[in-house]
Amino acid sequence: MRRTISTRRTFLAATGTLALAGTGFGRAAADEESASEQDTFAIREGTEDETTVYETAGSEDGPTVVVVAGIHGNETAGIRAADEIAEWNVNAGTLVTIPRANATAVEQESRTGSDGSDLNREFEVGEEPGTELAQALWDTIVEYDPDVVVDLQESQGIYDGSYDEGEGVGQAIFHSYDSAAFEGAEGAATYVNENYVSDSQYELKTDILSGPDQPPYGLLVHKTTWDLNATSYLFETYSGVGLSKRIQWQKQVVRQLVGGEIDLGSADEDEGDNEETGGDDGSEEEEETDKGGSGGEDDGTGGDSDEPAENEPPVAKIASSPSRAATRTFDLGDTVAFDATGSSDPDGEIASYEWRHRGVGTLDRSGGTAELTFTDCGRARVALRVTDDGGATDTDEVVVVANRG
Repeated sequence: MRRTISTRRTFLAATGTLALAGTGFGRAAADEESASEQDTFAIREGTEDETTVYETAGSEDGPTVVVVAGIHGNETAGIRAADEIAEWNVNAGTLVTIPRANATAVEQESRTGSDGSDLNREFEVGEEPGTELAQALWDTIVEYDPDVVVDLQESQGIYDGSYDEGEGVGQAIFHSYDSAAFEGAEGAATYVNENYVSDSQYELKTDILSGPDQPPYGLLVHKTTWDLNATSYLFETYSGVGLSKRIQWQKQVVRQLVGGEIDLGSADEDEGDNEETGGDDGSEEEEETDKGGSGGEDDGTGGDSDEPAENEPPVAKIASSPSRAATRTFDLGDTVAFDATGSSDPDGEIASYEWRHRGVGTLDRSGGTAELTFTDCGRARVALRVTDDGGATDTDEVVVVANRG
């Protein structure tokens, strides 16, 4: 059982009303009482690992989102951002925030805690976590059974599109394979790049998470993805940028990733750092009006009967040569061909194909086809996203294996 260490409190809505485009959250009217209550409790209470979990629940039912930071104690921006995220308001759904997951490491401003272990290597998929702290964190997350998990971290280098242990992964949003994660990561990256990143070298990239049996092993988001089937994100900022900018990017990415899942009330407003805002502070409200299409000029539809039919999503389908590649074991140097042209759209056409790859081998992409050549032994995950001519998407994936023997 959790032990509450502070009283529950009701947030009062801030003055004014503001809808933020594409985020799903806004500010309640001044005379309304905010929908959320906050409960805080400790895990590993009475030990040097003791840390606080913040649960903010809206008055209406909705999805559950978990935001974690401070797994590595020297990654300051995520910790500072999570401190503020923990105070966000929620109208519907539940926001759970753990700003200092590795409290001793945060106190020491070091990557590891007093036991010297890297906490983000203790979450092997399908196994019990490797330390008491990892187990306590995992038990807490399992209790909430989240729909979405966001892990905030930092890197000493910038991600270049490929990963080797020890190389930079900064300015990147890594995501699980589900369609919602594809959309969430790309939407967040695009929004932040357009509105908060003025220097192109720091533009955010997106990529799919590595498989659980590919380095780096034992990531928290590996376990939330495969053991809990949660839409999962790992966001890394580059520590070479000023702290205020990194905090801003961390918060804005979270707002974009979770705003479509839970209805947040009076979230934070970033002050200053106008150099990185990339536009008018009021642009979000104007975007919402434009996208909503209500209250503006007559659209000429002539009534409900003339409204166009809702676009039906496409169906992504990966075929392979040799066939049933996921059931085979390949040798080093073998090539597997993938074909997405069997994908379909019930009310239109496929407009684009996008391939992504994680694991061993190299993937050559060309529109509706791709080829993977195994350059090492192990697993490779190949994901496909198709977009139809109405902008709807669908994803498919296949995992292929090269002989380790």
